[in-house]
Amino acid sequence: MTADSGEESSRFRVFRLLTRVLMKRATIFIIAVNHGDWSLFHNYYGELYSMTWIMAYPLIIIGSRMLWEKTKLKTSIHNSLKKLFPQLTPKKP
Repeated sequence: MTADSGEESSRFRVFRLLTRVLMKRATIFIIAVNHGDWSLFHNYYGELYSMTWIMAYPLIIIGSRMLWEKTKLKTSIHNSLKKLFPQLTPKKP
């Protein structure tokens, strides 16, 4: 494992925590709107939550990895150009 994978896993942990908090608050709100009817939530929204999460989670992982690779590529190109053309980098006063 590299240092990048540790940073990536911590970002996923933060994302999962934020998602869990948002889903919990949405659940409480939906139950409150239905006047505390748990069976309506369980029969209708529960399945909707699970299907949404099953489809969204892989897309989120793929999208974040694509974004991460694009960012790493730009950084590596920028560093390579700085090594090839040191005269083009601005001098610090």
